[in-house]
Amino acid sequence: MLLKLAVADTNMDYLERLTSVLEEYPDLRVSIYSDPEILADAVSAGNFQALLLDPSMYIPRMALDSLPVVIMLEGETRIPYACAEFPKTVKYQRISRIYQSVLEICSNKLSLGQGSARSGAASVIAFYSPVGGSGKTTVSLVAAAKLALSGYRVLYLDLEQFPSDGCYFDQSSDKGLSELLALIEQKSEKTMFLQSCIQTASENLHYIRHFDSPNDYNAMDAGELQQLITLCRTSGVADAVIIDMDSRFDDNARKIFDLSDRIVLVEKSDPIGSLKLGRFVGQSYIMDEYGDRMRRVLNFDLGRAPTQSCDIPIIGKLSMTHNADSASLINKAAGSAESAFALTLME
Repeated sequence: MLLKLAVADTNMDYLERLTSVLEEYPDLRVSIYSDPEILADAVSAGNFQALLLDPSMYIPRMALDSLPVVIMLEGETRIPYACAEFPKTVKYQRISRIYQSVLEICSNKLSLGQGSARSGAASVIAFYSPVGGSGKTTVSLVAAAKLALSGYRVLYLDLEQFPSDGCYFDQSSDKGLSELLALIEQKSEKTMFLQSCIQTASENLHYIRHFDSPNDYNAMDAGELQQLITLCRTSGVADAVIIDMDSRFDDNARKIFDLSDRIVLVEKSDPIGSLKLGRFVGQSYIMDEYGDRMRRVLNFDLGRAPTQSCDIPIIGKLSMTHNADSASLINKAAGSAESAFALTLME
């Protein structure tokens, strides 16, 4: 997917600031215009698919109706009556939000094929535990951060009923998993719409805001879940998709297992955790179908021997940490040797 986007404004300082960031996105091929007459000729020639237009650049002879997408920059200049029906985005806001707005608007109007600026399917890595409080979210975030620091582009999905990634990721975006699942089937360009929902936590580490409510999670069926994961895997937005699973083992959990290249069991060695995990790995129908894709990470490690005797390899241990805020803990662990297990997940 490659979008040919024109940006038009008489304010050259604004044009330079905007395009210097937009040009960094591999999905865009950006051209700029500051002369309305030259722009009018380019519109007639069909040189681009979408136009981000400041009202100061509009002249009546522009054949704007011939363009698939025209988006008005809403700022200090009044929008002409002839352009009033075009979609709008706020001119003076974070450029990442302008980028997302462009992708969302274009996603329902353009069909750009299934290509991507990045090639190849992402690895899907699921983190699971039947035990609440095992530190599954922390371990999955440490792995995501480690892979990102190692140069992999990572997309983190929290698919828990009651998520806790809000302790680490900003959840103020106006689009997340609820909106993505509700609208994804209506979009002709699904990759572009997916990208409009993705937020950036740090270099190479990206995420989608979790469900608006547990009801949205409960309403998701296995077919929708498969569509979501398949899109994330094949769209080229990431090298690795990290899935933080719920502790339930239902049809949706099995669907995630089906679609995952690697399943990481997060193990906590307290008596209740050991009992629950032991019963889980003791289910022959689960081990027969998924055991060869499973690996174990020991969390809250105190140097003791693992409590489970099974054939699932242990690939890493994270030691117990006291009195640390979530962000500091994850960043520190991701930069340490303890999190090297994450790199084995891409092998």
